[in-house]
Amino acid sequence: MRKSLLTYVAVFVVAVALTAVVAAVLVSINNRKQEASEFPLRVVEIAENETDPSVWGQNFPRQYNTFVRTEEGGHRRSAAPYSGKRRSTAGCGCG
Repeated sequence: MRKSLLTYVAVFVVAVALTAVVAAVLVSINNRKQEASEFPLRVVEIAENETDPSVWGQNFPRQYNTFVRTEEGGHRRSAAPYSGKRRSTAGCGCG
């Protein structure tokens, strides 16, 4: 009788844990779907040929902050400073 009770308790605890994990995953999926429907939240319109990072930074502040740290040498030591010019990908086979 004692062994049977422990088995039922163990099954109950495992079921509760699995239910909590499934609920957390479903909430996460729902949050991601909501975020995806709101993206991109545009603060300013960006021209198609705009290359100024500070303009892009208004719409993408986290990425811009990372870019600035990279430019300052705080993120990667080997990164070359940003020149503002686009590099040509012609002939590289990358699209």
